[in-house]
Amino acid sequence: MSSIALQEKIDEYKEQLPDQLYRELCDLAMKENKQEQKEQDFYEIKYIIPVHFHDDDGDNTIEVAFQTQIVKFEKKVYNRVFEDINSDGYCCHQVNIKKDDGNYEHYTLIKHQHKQIYNNLSSCEDDNKFFHITFKPKIISIKKA
Repeated sequence: MSSIALQEKIDEYKEQLPDQLYRELCDLAMKENKQEQKEQDFYEIKYIIPVHFHDDDGDNTIEVAFQTQIVKFEKKVYNRVFEDINSDGYCCHQVNIKKDDGNYEHYTLIKHQHKQIYNNLSSCEDDNKFFHITFKPKIISIKKA
């Protein structure tokens, strides 16, 4: 039984439990939840990466590819990635997760070379002007492997 299911069951019987017992059970469920968050598991992540940039008759086009990796990290990282995908449609290749002490832990989820793309700005008078795009991988789905 997961710590969340345990807490739900404790809450279901809250009125029937003495206050002290209820608090102790809640503390145990919270401790178990923290432990669950530290456990690592394997996840399949799908992400997009840039492949090629070209100027097609004045339309700037970035071609992308979909890739899949199996990665191992803590459940709290999975939860963060899952939340980001659900709210934004994607998650960056790196995340910062706030710790109990207020500091942040940094996680790199995809070991992939960033693609830096340079192209002449055809509309600029000075041929030496370039625009620069750094396209970092974007995770678009995650599931337990």
